[in-house]
Amino acid sequence: MQFPLFVTLLSWLLALVGITQAVPASIVERTDSISVLSKEQVNSFSTYTLFASASYCPPLLIQNWICGPACAKLPGFKPVASGGDGGIVQYWFVGYSPSWSSVVVVYQGTDPFKLFPLLTDLTFLPLSPSQSTFPGLPSAAKVHAGFLNAFSLSQSDVFAAVKTASSKYGTKKITVIGHSMGAAIGTLAAASFKLRLGSDYTFKVVGFAQPRVGNQNWINWYNTNIPDITRINNKVRLFFCDITQG
Repeated sequence: MQFPLFVTLLSWLLALVGITQAVPASIVERTDSISVLSKEQVNSFSTYTLFASASYCPPLLIQNWICGPACAKLPGFKPVASGGDGGIVQYWFVGYSPSWSSVVVVYQGTDPFKLFPLLTDLTFLPLSPSQSTFPGLPSAAKVHAGFLNAFSLSQSDVFAAVKTASSKYGTKKITVIGHSMGAAIGTLAAASFKLRLGSDYTFKVVGFAQPRVGNQNWINWYNTNIPDITRINNKVRLFFCDITQG
């Protein structure tokens, strides 16, 4: 489901004057403990970081896997499909990682130099996703309208690529990675694809600097159905496409 641009603009303007609320009226304090990760634990996410960095490169570079240092440090990766324009539609790519024996789905985050992604971030009206792309999701589960629209703009192509990669490489393991808005889109993608592909498929989600995606009902469903999700929100650097080798 796509939303007309004027709706997006209206939501953005309402946000600026404070009519639309971006956060709940009350803040829920964490009751669990927070531990400092060891250097080894941090380093274990380096491969995910490289994929997230590569997501900011145009589809042609991704398809030929010549996106610079990120691609060079992931020499075994097999691209299957890529798309997006980096403006209206976030860049995305799908491929296969032999070292993980997994299909990999990666989404670009917000480009601060382009208007539409910024408007997408601000379109935070809660909506119930369509049953056509989220079959069986409880109606009480509501998500960020802007992220849902961003997901919908490429979901059919991404889903087709995931099925192609899964069949070609004989795996039902799916790893979804994203940064910023890309992490939010990836979170939605994992839920949608899980619901459509069935319980035989397993999903792992890793998001860098991921914003909030949905309400408590959404969170409850997600924690039950896709428990393997990691959000990394501390000391995240900006990602960009660097095609140099230096």
